[in-house]
Amino acid sequence: CKNMNNSEKNIVYDQSIEDLIPQQYTSATKYTLLVICISLVGLIAFLCVFPYPTKVSGSAEIIHDNGMYYAFLFLPPDRTGEIKKGMNAKIYTANYPESTYGHLNGTVISFVENVSTKNDGKLYIVKIYLGKELITNYGYQLSEQIEIIGTGDIIIKEQFLIENFFEPISKIIHYQ
Repeated sequence: CKNMNNSEKNIVYDQSIEDLIPQQYTSATKYTLLVICISLVGLIAFLCVFPYPTKVSGSAEIIHDNGMYYAFLFLPPDRTGEIKKGMNAKIYTANYPESTYGHLNGTVISFVENVSTKNDGKLYIVKIYLGKELITNYGYQLSEQIEIIGTGDIIIKEQFLIENFFEPISKIIHYQ
């Protein structure tokens, strides 16, 4: 560089800057970047509006008593301490596929008892009020002529997926 004059130095400098500046983007590259940006925006929107409830699940049996329908939900001990009267429940019947008929909505009315199982583990029974008729969320009337069994969920906490993602981080930050 000592033997170069100023104009030669400018040419070398200009060429090295051109090497750093990317060439014109092709239309395929622009399209790919647009698709990535739209996908990220869609993912963020999905995380913000998609409900992701915390729930307790178990097996269910539906009974008819004094003109009312109830479900007994048989639960393992996990999170049963959080169940309270008035919580929402969903019963998915084995007799009627959910994809076609939907599920039954109900409300927790009480803990019936806790019993020991064959493996000497605890099993909690929760009584859920379903209503005077067995009508699914899709509007189907289920037959009372057959024994209806299935599974069920008690919704412990309704929250969005993004809240579920940030909750552990928030607990760490606010830990005393």
